[in-house]
Amino acid sequence: MFDSIRRGGFTGSIEMDSMRRLFQKHAQPFGRAFTFAAILASFGILALLSWPILFSLDLWVFKDRGNLLNLDYLLDMGLRPGVDTYYSYGLLPVLIQHYLFAEFGRGYWPMLACTLVYYVVMAGFWTLVLARLPHERIWFFAVIAMIPILLWVNPNFPYCLVVASMSFALLLVLEGRFDLAFAVSAIGAVSVESLPLVLAALLFVLIVIERRLGQDHSLRVLIRRLVPGGLAFLLLAGLLTAVFGWRSMLATALPLQGAKFYKAAHVGFLTTGMEFLYPMENRIPHFIFGRPAWWIASSILLVIFGSFAAVRMIRRRSLDPAEIFVLLCALIHVVFVSFAYGSPTQHVVFDPLLAAGVLVGIAMTVPARLRAALLAVFVGLGVLSHGAQARATWLAWRGSTSSATTAGLYADAAWAAEWSKILNLASRNRLLLLSYGTGVHHYFPSVESPNVWYLQIAQLFPSDKQRVLTQMKGADVLVEDLSGATIVIDSDPAFRRELDSLCLTDVTANFQIWRRHPPGTEAADCKTNPRAATATGG
Repeated sequence: MFDSIRRGGFTGSIEMDSMRRLFQKHAQPFGRAFTFAAILASFGILALLSWPILFSLDLWVFKDRGNLLNLDYLLDMGLRPGVDTYYSYGLLPVLIQHYLFAEFGRGYWPMLACTLVYYVVMAGFWTLVLARLPHERIWFFAVIAMIPILLWVNPNFPYCLVVASMSFALLLVLEGRFDLAFAVSAIGAVSVESLPLVLAALLFVLIVIERRLGQDHSLRVLIRRLVPGGLAFLLLAGLLTAVFGWRSMLATALPLQGAKFYKAAHVGFLTTGMEFLYPMENRIPHFIFGRPAWWIASSILLVIFGSFAAVRMIRRRSLDPAEIFVLLCALIHVVFVSFAYGSPTQHVVFDPLLAAGVLVGIAMTVPARLRAALLAVFVGLGVLSHGAQARATWLAWRGSTSSATTAGLYADAAWAAEWSKILNLASRNRLLLLSYGTGVHHYFPSVESPNVWYLQIAQLFPSDKQRVLTQMKGADVLVEDLSGATIVIDSDPAFRRELDSLCLTDVTANFQIWRRHPPGTEAADCKTNPRAATATGG
């Protein structure tokens, strides 16, 4: 497809000569089939080496993947996302997951299949990027050396759609096809309505600028260029509206709910982002052998390359696809850091786009005599950053166990021992698990989970909160999972009152257990909640 697009040329005044000089200078060292196979094989090897992470109980059950699964149960309850129950992502992942579950059954296997498809798609993306870089072997080996940065081994499904759509939209920009890039960006925009919406807006502006710089300024040309993207947005919005209703579509069209959560939870680059760059422990080793050094250097390079690209295009009063590619990567990265940074590790989602922008920027901006040296520094920092991931993987192999107690998934051995006691308690009592992860009940039917998407601060509608309180009142045993965020459980007055009406009988490293009628226990024997003072600032 991309060959035919390139041969077809580009209408308007877009200057493609510099891109041709840059990307057609050298003979291609490896064929595309070999390049694709090598990248995909590298992805597969990394996944195999990361087996306990790929099949992590914590990730699939107690983190975001389990929460998205629970949303499918909420749909069966007749709850509308964003209307009857809190939901702040786009509806496309919900729709795809729902039909996969209907066809193949609920659980991690259908979503793991989506992960494998994501591997193939991203291997294709990097193959096509390499085909447009100077055809020297150093670029191929640079990509292979940075595989742990370019691949999120166990990704969250909505972000698979986001990264894949943004990557190929940017690739189409590199081809000079802003119209098709605008259309592809629609997939990400209805998956997680944050950075993909920014990219779509930037592409819309570029199409308008392209028309202004072209020889034909007619409205007809502008409409023709906007039609593919407009149709993509309309078709996807129409499909999602038909399935979920217009109120859910409207509630999830813009990142308003997500922005409220970020503000309430104090999420952002200056808070959670600093936990990534400047953790409390092992700061120097983490900076070098984690990803901060590579990330900071790459961010600086990308902003510089993007600024140079913008200045050159303004001076020429013309657009160049390679320069636009770098500029868009830089703008998206700046928006991400300034407004959209979430959890401390969220940079992992968008690091592939950061790497792509820097690679094209080095090829486009740096003189040939210095290019190899800068590329070596860029890749060298990336290779050093693999150290923390390698250590985490080794510790996962060393300390994880897989058994019926963990639903065949991998979990820390000490945690699994505590979890076994929770399951034993659940077999004899109605037990509600108050946890960040709300999909636990699917894998452990004796355990009841909150009927919400997330049990998180600023992520509960009043109706969500009432459902959780009803579940709490009906439970014999309440267990608080301490492995995830617990601030809403510890600080919400209504939740606190319900917990205080029970007896706290056990406090372990991973759980707190309240019982309604603990056998043989007097009120004086109940423990004091050690988290209550922390939650209230005492």
